[in-house]
Amino acid sequence: MQKKKNFGKKNFYINFFSEWAHISPPFQQLVLHDWFKYISLHNKIHTTLDVGTGLGLNLKTLSKYSQRVLASDISRKALNKAKKNNSKLKNINYLCIDAEELRFARSIDVVVCTETLEHISNVNKVLNQVYKSLKPGGFFILSSPNYLNLSGVIKCAHDYITKRQDWEPWGVHRNGYERFTTSLGTEFLLKQWGFKVIKTSGANYLLAWLPLHKTINLGNKFPFLFLGRLPVIKHFAMHYYILAQKRAMNASMHDS
Repeated sequence: MQKKKNFGKKNFYINFFSEWAHISPPFQQLVLHDWFKYISLHNKIHTTLDVGTGLGLNLKTLSKYSQRVLASDISRKALNKAKKNNSKLKNINYLCIDAEELRFARSIDVVVCTETLEHISNVNKVLNQVYKSLKPGGFFILSSPNYLNLSGVIKCAHDYITKRQDWEPWGVHRNGYERFTTSLGTEFLLKQWGFKVIKTSGANYLLAWLPLHKTINLGNKFPFLFLGRLPVIKHFAMHYYILAQKRAMNASMHDS
């Protein structure tokens, strides 16, 4: 029964397309730029995989630092739109593929997965594929909502009352799937999979503590990235970013 339910959610995202649901906040590019710059100081980035690319807002940044970018999404409609939006970029390959079926066999230097993992029910299966796809010492950049705030309280109450897991402050995944994710929980999960967490950052405090529709644009305009670098305060933002690395010494731990 659970398998059938999970397939229904996956099927929802195969057919679902929304200009609002398939994007990430604009300030995300500042985080990606800083972290790719950090990675490229001592590592040559040949191939980057963008999991859940949506409308392809990450692709301009990724193509700047990578020789080749693989843009993957379960929605062909989203991929077609991403391809149209980034027609001038010549080092992008578009792949309509389920995140649970990546299977690139240690060929990827950097995997980027932004605002996607929370919509996937079988997270461990996806992380397994990400781990296997990365080269030993490869990097994983992940972002997801953080519900250690007032938005999280509202989500818990809504999901409990409705018996669904689809509430989020943006209001664009209704009838879809939105897991309850937290900064600490996501970090713990990555460490369980043999990743070393290198950098973390939070962003967007307005939407975290004023979960009203009118604060969405304000949150994008004033993400307060400087607060997101502070040790404790970063854990109460709406968005949480993690830069992790696959441990070279444990490269075969989940690869078999």
